Amino acid sequence: MREKQGSPVWGGGTIGLFIGLIVGIFNGNILKSIIYGIIIGCFSGLVSLLLASIGNIGKAKTSKVNNDITQKDALKIINKMLKAENANEGKKILQKSMKKYKN
Repeated sequence: MREKQGSPVWGGGTIGLFIGLIVGIFNGNILKSIIYGIIIGCFSGLVSLLLASIGNIGKAKTSKVNNDITQKDALKIINKMLKAENANEGKKILQKSMKKYKN
């Protein structure tokens, strides 16, 4: 069973906290560096979350319009062609079957 993943906003904020702490130690202004690090980390996590949401919307739209031919469909077409009485009839079966897979 898959565990629930954490929010990228919290992850970005946590990473920002550590980076802000390290920068603050060398910079001298620890509190200001930590606050800036958390804010920048949270915003980068928010951007990551929004981009993932946009990607999922696009993925859902393309999966509904999937016209790819599967191996099962190809085998059905080949079987129909083999049952054809002559080559011209087989060609017509192939052309008719492939019309629905053209983009």
